[in-house]
Amino acid sequence: MNEHSSPVAPSWLRFPAMCAVFAVVCCLAACTPYHFTSATAVPITGDAVPELSSLDHTMQSLMLSYDIPGASLAVSYKGRLVYARGFGYADQSTSSFVQPTSTFRLASVTKVITGMAVSKLIEDGQLSLDDVVFGPDGILNDEIYQNIQDPRVLDIQLWHLLSHTSGFPGEGAGDPQYDYVTIADAMGATPPASNATILQYVLSHMPLVFAPGAQYLYSNVGYNALGRIIEKTTGQTYENYVRSLLAQIGVTDMFIAGSLENERRDGEVIYYDMPYCVGDMYDGSGRQVPCSYGTIYFPTIDSHGGWIASPIDLLKFTAAIDGFGNRPSLLTADTIDAMKEIPAGITGAHAYNGWGIDAHDNWSHAGALTTGTASLVYRGSDQIEWAIVFDRLPMRLNGGMQAITAFFNTITGITTILESTAAWPATDLFNQ
Repeated sequence: MNEHSSPVAPSWLRFPAMCAVFAVVCCLAACTPYHFTSATAVPITGDAVPELSSLDHTMQSLMLSYDIPGASLAVSYKGRLVYARGFGYADQSTSSFVQPTSTFRLASVTKVITGMAVSKLIEDGQLSLDDVVFGPDGILNDEIYQNIQDPRVLDIQLWHLLSHTSGFPGEGAGDPQYDYVTIADAMGATPPASNATILQYVLSHMPLVFAPGAQYLYSNVGYNALGRIIEKTTGQTYENYVRSLLAQIGVTDMFIAGSLENERRDGEVIYYDMPYCVGDMYDGSGRQVPCSYGTIYFPTIDSHGGWIASPIDLLKFTAAIDGFGNRPSLLTADTIDAMKEIPAGITGAHAYNGWGIDAHDNWSHAGALTTGTASLVYRGSDQIEWAIVFDRLPMRLNGGMQAITAFFNTITGITTILESTAAWPATDLFNQ
């Protein structure tokens, strides 16, 4: 049995501006409209897998404990999809169930997808890890990025962005990646600010937190910059280039999420907030909207938090970059080995492929947004891989980050269950 550190990435949560977050005062148990009364009240879709039936019970208990409307879990072993099931409701208003193929917002799990795209460009000789990013000789040498306040920005190299060691502002309070209105106003643009406008603002108005390569700080801004590098290098939009790679492994249902409910894709779930979670509309109108629909503008967070996917497609993606060679790969073995390296001497730094990797070569990344989004993808060195997504982030009124961290730590118990599996199913649901 392998040893495992917690697969949750050090940071993955974004709280948008919630001007009325405490305006609703109520007992959460009474206000929550999606409370299951028993495990049998949690519907399950997908083929039953007797060898992994304990996962069914674990998921039902988890959803009961946290009052989560819908979720989906997929598991692969040695490149075979052995478990794919939906739990609960994709849309409570129509009583429609989550299907194994239902798609969900991924939040920061997006970062490992961006890491794959950069890895491919490095493999193709179009980029290298030590490329300088900004300044006249940088990758992003466009005129719009030349107004640089902090001269240390000129020392940022590609590997700094990938490993979260660039010195750009971190997530949490004050993260410019979600300040669509203030930044648009400051830059003379119409809200919501675009990803490029936010990067321009950071370069011209915000100093680095530390010198590039000095330490680790999880930064959405850094992965915004990677998206712009992909666009500059390929001449395509970030989404189109990544989708062209995913199509090579038969993944065609992954997209950048819509921001509003009427922008949902076919097969995409509805996202549910706690009753008190409301915030300002991203367009600067000041209108109060539910956190799930209107507080975050997904085109602006495309390369650090924008994708939607099913767990099945996430595992197809993971199998294409995991280095095990069980399924068609998007990268060569040499590229995979080079990109899973972690910069030496920097505590907490992610690998160059964007994943958090522990001392036992287990990879993971989690994602969370106060838009009813929680997700996690895991690649074990024992060739056990799994992906899980939810249509609600179980955020309590006074729980904060500590409560959400506890939630993710509970989810990681799935690894323990899978490692104790004595007999694996012989089937491969990827072929169905």
